[in-house]
Amino acid sequence: MKVTKQGRIIKGIGGFYTVLADDGSTCVCKARGLFRKQAKTPLVGDIVEFSYDEEREKRERTASESFCDAAHTVGGSNGYLMNLLPRKNELIRPAAANIDRLLIVVAASRPEPDLLLADKLLVCCEKLKIDPVMVINKCDEDAEGSAERIAADGEGATKFLKIHVHGTKSFADAKAVGMAVANSPLVKTAFFGEDPNWGRVICAVGYAGVPMDPEKTVVSFGGIPVYAHGVGAGADKDALAKVMAEHDIVIDVDLADGDAEATVFSCDFSYEYVKINGEDHT
Repeated sequence: MKVTKQGRIIKGIGGFYTVLADDGSTCVCKARGLFRKQAKTPLVGDIVEFSYDEEREKRERTASESFCDAAHTVGGSNGYLMNLLPRKNELIRPAAANIDRLLIVVAASRPEPDLLLADKLLVCCEKLKIDPVMVINKCDEDAEGSAERIAADGEGATKFLKIHVHGTKSFADAKAVGMAVANSPLVKTAFFGEDPNWGRVICAVGYAGVPMDPEKTVVSFGGIPVYAHGVGAGADKDALAKVMAEHDIVIDVDLADGDAEATVFSCDFSYEYVKINGEDHT
């Protein structure tokens, strides 16, 4: 008897596709010839309808101890992909579909980071509504500051921002706050305009999903406190103007709630950034 289920392709090798069904079972399937006629190629991530011969699967389980050891596997390799459901997005390289988040791994050194490739992937993520996460490894071997250069070399960047978050209960909390500040378009544009707008930084800290006490939190730009005790710190405007005019600026956020810390590198958003990405047609 034929059984039809729905699931997601999790692996594809040599014309065989492993499908994880909605009920948690897996099945190795072949694609129907119809797909070739329609010039459709199943991709990892595709939501599919597939069928298999339940009676044959039972016989294979009975005949093979090794097959029985493959827990929750149904259909053996006698399944067939019957239908590809509509995709919300797809990438050509890597070939995958229905992507929610893309991890872009870049080495800080050995080999030298391919920033052009990273930029292309980030642009693809923006177009396809994929959440990108840039992962920079080998930072412990980064004797020449490659990790900093990756952030400072952003398209059209005029400022290099080093966001140091400390006083949190865990590294994950500190990183979450740092990433929220680093990814905030309002923070980026404020620093491009050399505006010491601490409100935009506090806003990003607030929506980072980490508990924070406004009365204890202190924000500093270039070593100058700009927010403390829940209000603006009344910093000297001339001193702040000098800090904001620099290319390298440290944003320090102290949540005074623990001993963990993290540092995130970022850059500003400039007119040139908008121009470059606005003119880069696919």
